[in-house]
Amino acid sequence: MSAFKKTLLQTSKFAKLCCVEPGKELRQIFHKGPAPAKIAFDHLPKCGGSSLNHFLESNFLWRQTFSTCGSFPRTSIEKFHSLSEQQRQSYRLIKGHLVNQLFGLISDDFLKITILRDPVDRIVSHYFYVKRRPTHYLYPRIEKEAISLEEFVSLGLSDELSNWYTLHFSGWSETAASENPKGAVDAAFSSVVNTYNVVGFLDRYDRFVECLQSIANLVVPNSGGKKNVTSGRVSVKQLEAKTRDVIQEHNEMDTELYRRLRSIDGFENDGLLRPSMLSSSHLS
Repeated sequence: MSAFKKTLLQTSKFAKLCCVEPGKELRQIFHKGPAPAKIAFDHLPKCGGSSLNHFLESNFLWRQTFSTCGSFPRTSIEKFHSLSEQQRQSYRLIKGHLVNQLFGLISDDFLKITILRDPVDRIVSHYFYVKRRPTHYLYPRIEKEAISLEEFVSLGLSDELSNWYTLHFSGWSETAASENPKGAVDAAFSSVVNTYNVVGFLDRYDRFVECLQSIANLVVPNSGGKKNVTSGRVSVKQLEAKTRDVIQEHNEMDTELYRRLRSIDGFENDGLLRPSMLSSSHLS
């Protein structure tokens, strides 16, 4: 990139005109190759989504991006439903929590992606994340009542803390899933395998991004590092056996779903799903 272009990108007025964030290295503005593939990122809580969002945002213009609100994603889902067909089609990057609820409203040429982590590790991360964020809706109660990690899971404070993967991907209610856990896991597994084009695991994050960058023709490199990493937390190995058992008890379906996904050929080595089955239409 020329010195002139680099200087131009630092100019806030020019950046605003291009609907991009001032100060960012935005090679896509001057990139002469094929445009990035359209991407719909289904962001699961505490699964590396903030890091991936930062990477994806750097590859798409603001005006091409629709993001669900982190605190009130359902409001954003309703907003997207209210948009005209022309407005919906103007987006090339759709990202955020509950984005899977928008899959029926977007064109087939979107790459549908998501990333998961070990269910027990996700809950531990979630707990310590809430404890260091006074603005989180669960923070006041956790601090006021000095809620422990075990209680955090067992008190039913949020639907995100008990078999969230299974309920999210299957679309089943908590009641229906509890009555037929095997059926719920089967439905969730089928949804992941048949709906999503690229799926990654957090412990293979770099490999996931590398593959996504190649498949989707993302020209801006992943140079921002990991974002929103929970600090001051204990590892799964440091958990007391009782605490670990309580978390697993409330996430048995997710544990089974996660095990089955990681058992798919190629998953353990690559942390990816179905990249070889992608249609060339995704890159058009």
